[in-house]
Amino acid sequence: MWWDETHGRDMNIAVDRMKELQAVDQRYRSDYEAMGSTTWTNPDYESLTERRNAEFERVLTPEQYQQYVLLSTPPAPTPGTPAPAR
Repeated sequence: MWWDETHGRDMNIAVDRMKELQAVDQRYRSDYEAMGSTTWTNPDYESLTERRNAEFERVLTPEQYQQYVLLSTPPAPTPGTPAPAR
């Protein structure tokens, strides 16, 4: 999930905090893009995402961070059903 005005409004994030979140996105965007169209299959994906999320956690309130985690984590597939396409 990339931070945009809709997420900021939906999560009640102050304008200055949104700018910080978008700056974090900008710092990491090229690294994600370099991983190709299936970023989650890249061996560096998890560590990159953990570093990015740690920066988000420093900017957001605990409640906002939990909401971010819920929004950015795809639901686990039900046993016997295919995983959602990314």
